[in-house]
This record gives sequence, C-alpha cells and structure tokens, in this order.
Amino acid sequence: MLNANYVFPLEMIYRHKKIVEGAADLLHALRMYRISFVLYTEQTGRKKEDILAALQEAGLTGIQPDELFTSTDAATAWISQNDPACREVVVLGSRALKEDISSRGYRLSYKNPSYLITGMNRSLTYDDYSEALQVVLNGARILATDNRKVQTVDSQAMIGNGAITAMLAFASGAEVISFGRGSLQLFKAIGNYLNVPADKIVMAGTSYEKDILPARKLGWTTILVTNGEGIMHLGMDDSSHPDYIVEDLFGLCK
Repeated sequence: MLNANYVFPLEMIYRHKKIVEGAADLLHALRMYRISFVLYTEQTGRKKEDILAALQEAGLTGIQPDELFTSTDAATAWISQNDPACREVVVLGSRALKEDISSRGYRLSYKNPSYLITGMNRSLTYDDYSEALQVVLNGARILATDNRKVQTVDSQAMIGNGAITAMLAFASGAEVISFGRGSLQLFKAIGNYLNVPADKIVMAGTSYEKDILPARKLGWTTILVTNGEGIMHLGMDDSSHPDYIVEDLFGLCK
C-alpha cells in the first residue's frame, strides 16, 4: 500500500445500494495506516449528506463529509475561481442539485444566468429542455455534472445526462465544460481540493478511460482494478499504462 492520498470513484466502493466486496477492508486498512482518501462521484440526484447516510445504512461507517467529493463541488469551485462575480445560474437537474447549488450562494433564475448546470432528472420535459436551450442561445455556458450517456435503472438502460447535455450542445452549437467522471476538470478540482503535490496522489479506479487516463495526464500514480476482466482490449501502451494493476479491492490492501 502506497503512502499517498488515495482517490476512488464512489461506484467502486458502493454500487447498487450495496458495499462492494473488499471495500470495507480497504478503507479500514487506509485508516489503520493513517492514509487519507477521498471518494468522488458524478451522481447529483442526492445531496452529500444523503449519500453519506446511504453508505452508513449499507454498513460502511465512519465516512466523513470531507472524504466525499462531488462533481457539484468541482463545478462550483470552477465558477468561483474563473467567474467569482457570478451569482445567477440555471440548474437543469434534480431537486437535490438545485438545493445544493442554492446553498452555495447562487440564485436559480432564467432571467440573466451566466451558466446552465446540467444533472440528471428523469421528470424533465421537452419544454424544460427547450427553455434551457434558450438560455444557452442567450449566452449562458453549459456546465455538466454527470457524463453518463446511459445509466442503468432497475436493470434497464436509460438515457443519461451526458446524452441530454450533448443534445443541448448540438442544438445550440455551444461547448460543454464537463465535471463528470472522466473529465480533466473534475480531476483538477480533486487535486486542488487535496492540495498536495501530484506525486502524492494515487488514483485507484475500475475504468481505464474514465479513471486512469485523466489521472495520468495530471501526473498521479494510477492503479487499475480489473475485477477479473481482461485488459488486452483497452489499447494500453507504454505512455498510457497504469502504474499498477490489481484484480480486486483486496489487492489494494497489499
């Protein structure tokens, strides 16, 4: 086990309302050796406190608020740094996302927004998307908090926020600044949040494309967790190969 600050996608630890096998042992080992870690997620359907409560209910106790980093954290940190005068945005997403953005001091208004922040909401309508399109055509920039083109709900594949955001970008011709899983902006925000040198950060993830590649671009140490799946199809070469490859979460404890 490397002595550094670990970063994990939440879905590698907690998935389908259950704690992934080996996750509790891994986090226990990190705490025993006093190694810091942060879980990150692009899911914005629940507020941070609700995610922490779900982890607690599933049996993963002791996760602190500062050990969970969301794509909303990343997006609002970016606005604060790049446009500190911004106070008005539109949120196309869940009630939880709207409440989260509002709690950070932003007004939710279609009157003169600087940004359209997108997140998943299965109840949105054609008229909602058309209204959001209009604010982009009027000059608002698109910030995406969730990159999933497809998401699975009750074993059924459904259109995700990544596809909806791409639709708005296509209709408006606007660029999307993404803070979802796999985006460099999200990983930069995590690095700023940890506030340690790049060589003191370890990214351990299950997705070569979404976890390993962006982390490598920032100079982080990378560990690919294969979960027993093959890696020959991933197209790795010497310049993009993970620093370490392990089969499961138990392998990270070594």
